[in-house]
Amino acid sequence: MFVFNSGFQRNRIPTTPFDIDSSNIVENITRIKMIIYQKNKKSYIEDVNLNVFVDILLKDLTDKIGKTPSPSEKRSFENSSRYMVGILSDNEIPDDCGVSIEYNIPSTGKRVDFIITGKNDKD
Repeated sequence: MFVFNSGFQRNRIPTTPFDIDSSNIVENITRIKMIIYQKNKKSYIEDVNLNVFVDILLKDLTDKIGKTPSPSEKRSFENSSRYMVGILSDNEIPDDCGVSIEYNIPSTGKRVDFIITGKNDKD
């Protein structure tokens, strides 16, 4: 797994991936606002089922990166969120696993749509 070095300066966005202890990655990515939406599986499913997920995501996109999504992008979020709830409904995926959406890849202008994170029993 590629993660960012936990030793980066607070105001500097890291651009080089390193293999490190993954326990700090969520905190590091959140701190530099590279992830637009981040909750656990249970909360994500609740947001989608309560029809508030897309509104939360749109607000966070605007607040964090100043982007106003197009109507087609909004429809895409609505459709894909329902699809991902179906996938995440698998009982073998723990309720406390992380769900991160719209990860901004530094220095590229590109985003990863959906990330699931967690630890195994040994960690």
